[in-house]
Amino acid sequence: MTQVNEQTIMGLIIAGGNAKSAAFTAIQAAKAGDFPEATVQLKEADDALVSAHNAQTELLTAEASGNHAEVSLLMVHAQDHLMNAITFRDLAGEVVAVYQRMAEMTTAPTVQSWAQHKNDKRKAGQMMIGFFEWCKANKKQ
Repeated sequence: MTQVNEQTIMGLIIAGGNAKSAAFTAIQAAKAGDFPEATVQLKEADDALVSAHNAQTELLTAEASGNHAEVSLLMVHAQDHLMNAITFRDLAGEVVAVYQRMAEMTTAPTVQSWAQHKNDKRKAGQMMIGFFEWCKANKKQ
């Protein structure tokens, strides 16, 4: 394995690790309710994956040019690491979205507040209408 190849492979491993780490930090930020930070961390994960993609393209370009890469255990590890980072980033985006949706739902009128007014049909009716209006306004496409 050439020195250049080894550096490129290590670049894949590092970028994949950075992407996964940023994606995990995004989930932790969303869990804490810090959605702007979660967005920043997902962007950092995406940037790291672009870096990994560039390193991978370097290897593929060399291969296409006739410079066949030796498939070493390190190369397999790098590709596996990258694939896991991509999958983790995709799932992190979904988890952040779920936390965000849950946070939005806590602002909806609650069943408990309806129960407090169960003997006042006018108030309960107004709250029900308010809930349906809230649901309509917050419906995700």
